[in-house]
Amino acid sequence: MALMAGTTGGRNPASHGGGGSAPSGRERRVDVQFGTPSEFKTAMLAVEPGGLFVPGRYDLQVGDPVTVHCIFPGIPDGVPVRTRVLWRRLSAGRDANVRAGLGLVVRSSSMTTYRKLIEYAEGKATLPGRKEERFPTHIPVQCEIGEKDVVKATGEIADVSVQGAALRIPHRPAVGDRLKLRLTDPKGRDCALEGFVTWIRGTPGNPVAPSLVGVELQFPRRADLESWERIVARARADVRLSTEFRTD
Repeated sequence: MALMAGTTGGRNPASHGGGGSAPSGRERRVDVQFGTPSEFKTAMLAVEPGGLFVPGRYDLQVGDPVTVHCIFPGIPDGVPVRTRVLWRRLSAGRDANVRAGLGLVVRSSSMTTYRKLIEYAEGKATLPGRKEERFPTHIPVQCEIGEKDVVKATGEIADVSVQGAALRIPHRPAVGDRLKLRLTDPKGRDCALEGFVTWIRGTPGNPVAPSLVGVELQFPRRADLESWERIVARARADVRLSTEFRTD
């Protein structure tokens, strides 16, 4: 699990701490960065009603309230989840998987957000509270839908955002389906993207019409992310040009 954690709004993480200290009672913030949405699942703890493991050493005590900001690529502000310290591990074990960190239990006020994050990690929903500006475009795209019985389709990207796209394709996938996309960026470079379906809109009464499919994107390579950033920048510029220099 390639996640990183940090703290703000209090003292720096301590190298050690006493296990018998009383809770401080003050709310703390811990930022946790996830390389991919699926990494959120590896941080989950099997506690009721829900929990998270945060690696690192912190000057926090059992019972302390902590707001965890779950940060994903392209979403720098993160999604806040209110928790409380359930247990602390001050040092790593001999097993490489046993690391120093905090076991946190999710508070009832954040259970809805926590469940949404699970759905996001499983590819069944978009990120909670995410609002991104979208820009219309027309880009030919080759799609591979599914992982076992793969369906290939040729379609068009109808709009783009920093982390997503809407596709018009002659196929109706299911929410959560994995996709692989191939297209060309404004510099003429091939771009290979991955993602999953987050929403679907069909044409009522016309089952053979192309579906409009919302896709949450992932970027296997740095070069693909840079290509996508060029695509979004071009679409954004086209919108602004058409607005600022519109003729009567």
